[in-house]
Amino acid sequence: MLIAILLFVLIIVFFFGKEIKTLFSILIGLALIITLWQYSWWGKLIVIAMIVIPLIAGIIQGAKEDGVFEELKRKRRIKKNRGKSIYK
Repeated sequence: MLIAILLFVLIIVFFFGKEIKTLFSILIGLALIITLWQYSWWGKLIVIAMIVIPLIAGIIQGAKEDGVFEELKRKRRIKKNRGKSIYK
């Protein structure tokens, strides 16, 4: 039965392309996360690490690249000036 299900999934993936592959990878990832979260304390640690580590890596990478934080400050300044009246 399991082999038949796997063959069916592979046929669907073959005919429908990348969209179905992305959907299946998201569903498998969610199933893994739910399973890890429910059944063990170390599973909770793995799930939290899967969320926190990419965030920290992104912040570090953004800090290393020149101009990332300056661009954010410039965008905030533009948003603040947008609401001022032109008739003053």
